[in-house]
Amino acid sequence: MKKLKNTSPIFFYFTVFLGAFCDNLMRISVILFITYYDANNFFLNKAQLISLASIIFIAPYFLFSGLAGELADKYQKALIIKYLKFFEIMIVIFFLYSLNSQNINLIFLSLLFMGFQSCFFGPIKFSYVKEITIGSKLMRANSYLEIFTFLGIISGIILGTLFTNNEYFIKLLLAFSILGFMISLFLQNSLIENNSLLISKNIFASTFRILKISQSSIFLKSILVISWFWFFSVLLINLIPLISTEFFNTLELNILISYLLTFVGIIIGAFYSSIYFSKKRADSSIFISLFIISIISAGLAFSVELKIYLLYSVFLLFISSIAVFIIIPMFYKLQEHSHDINRARVIACNNVFNSFFIILSGVFTIIIFSFFEKSNHILYVFSLINLLYLYFLKKLYEK
Repeated sequence: MKKLKNTSPIFFYFTVFLGAFCDNLMRISVILFITYYDANNFFLNKAQLISLASIIFIAPYFLFSGLAGELADKYQKALIIKYLKFFEIMIVIFFLYSLNSQNINLIFLSLLFMGFQSCFFGPIKFSYVKEITIGSKLMRANSYLEIFTFLGIISGIILGTLFTNNEYFIKLLLAFSILGFMISLFLQNSLIENNSLLISKNIFASTFRILKISQSSIFLKSILVISWFWFFSVLLINLIPLISTEFFNTLELNILISYLLTFVGIIIGAFYSSIYFSKKRADSSIFISLFIISIISAGLAFSVELKIYLLYSVFLLFISSIAVFIIIPMFYKLQEHSHDINRARVIACNNVFNSFFIILSGVFTIIIFSFFEKSNHILYVFSLINLLYLYFLKKLYEK
């Protein structure tokens, strides 16, 4: 497949960045709203409400990823992006009204809408980047894509932490959503479209068809690794504010530093991954990396128990590096083994699995917090479960 002519990937990277930024600026503002205000209702405590917010945001991925993949394979990807970015502006306006009214129900509804918009962008992201990248540079392009994605995630979280209670928050969120739409206008239409593809009106039927892609062992192995990464990532991102306030007796500043360390770790892991896996196979490294993640998770929980912030920071840096290190070659496998006319649906299949694991992560958090009072205890439990998942993956790869 030829690369799109006169297409600079930087416009796409910044579109991805701003989308992730607005998503997570919204999400962290909700988390902080629950953390610092009297938002306990629905018979749930604050930790459980935060997990519920994550579930609400990701639920559309589970329901509509099949339809999103079909649309992305049938129509021009760049055109869909432009419509989605405009829809994002409308969502942001509704969210700002909800936040100003301090109505938790409307806030959760806003999250649902933003999750819907992000769901339809998901299958486009990794399929469109394949069309604007020369084959030999795809691994590096994936690294940049992950960096810009997580730069948006962490930037949104950091600025949300700093400005949620500030008069500039409304202007900031609305301005960046408009900027994202404007940058998307520079995206060139895709060379790939499949006008003969039939779009199912039944979202459950389309999701079921998408899930059949996972019957291929090549896709399934990569998808399960990526999904487990998201299980842990959501868990960690949601725990950081709780750990900071519970153990280190600081608020915004400590949360800010923790998220910055996470982002630095992601950059290190992404760059090293693109270099390391350009010459070596990823399979054996997956198991070693997952084992290390279990060790560091336990160490992270223990450092929190001891209230040693320096040790906590080092563990946080390392665990974020290793986590992103193993998923970049997994995305590369999905892209390389899929065809031009169905690549978005392969990514959509991955997103369905991802969304299930993210919802599972939220449910897992709610259940564990029903038995343990301290937020770091969930990291001990995850450390053990991660070893069991490692054993499961190893058996799957042996087949």
